[in-house]
Amino acid sequence: EDHHPTDGVGTAVTDHAHGAGLPTQRLTILGDPANQFIAHAKRAEQLAQVGLDVGGVVRTVLGVVEKAT
Repeated sequence: EDHHPTDGVGTAVTDHAHGAGLPTQRLTILGDPANQFIAHAKRAEQLAQVGLDVGGVVRTVLGVVEKAT
C-alpha cells in the first residue's frame, strides 16, 4: 500500500473501529486516486499533486470540520 484509499491502513482502521462499535461516519480516508496518473517527479511534488502534502491535508481537514459545523 502506498497511499491508496481502499484496502489500506485507513480501511483497516475504519473496519476495526466500526466492528468495535465506534462512530465512523466522520472519518475521512485520504489517499491517491487509483484512476489518476501521477507523473514522475520529486516525492513532495507527487504528494502535492494528489493533495497528500501538508497543505492538501490541512485543506481536507478544514473542509471536513466546516461540513460538520
